[in-house]
Amino acid sequence: MGFWALFWIWVGVGIFSLVVFALVGYSLFQSGKAVARQAAKLLPTLEKLQRAIDEPAQIEAPGSNMNDDPQIHIQARKRLLRNKAKKREDRQRRLIKRLNQFDPTESRFQ
Repeated sequence: MGFWALFWIWVGVGIFSLVVFALVGYSLFQSGKAVARQAAKLLPTLEKLQRAIDEPAQIEAPGSNMNDDPQIHIQARKRLLRNKAKKREDRQRRLIKRLNQFDPTESRFQ
């Protein structure tokens, strides 16, 4: 091939690559505009959240229980333990019921 043939091939390849580069850049620009539009929608919410974060927390110290009657706390603890035991027994009962209803010949186990 002659010089001019190679020259025009390389010029064509260069122009083609610039066109592709421009199309990719335009696509990125359009995506960036969409992201900016969504960010503008989120901006008021972010400002509210930032104000909430900047506000100091209002935490009250719990009152002392040293002077309370211990029976109140003992009863609350017993009630808590009783409820936990009841939940555990209910769970065991449900599990036993499911195991009793178990059918190994179901199609999903074959």
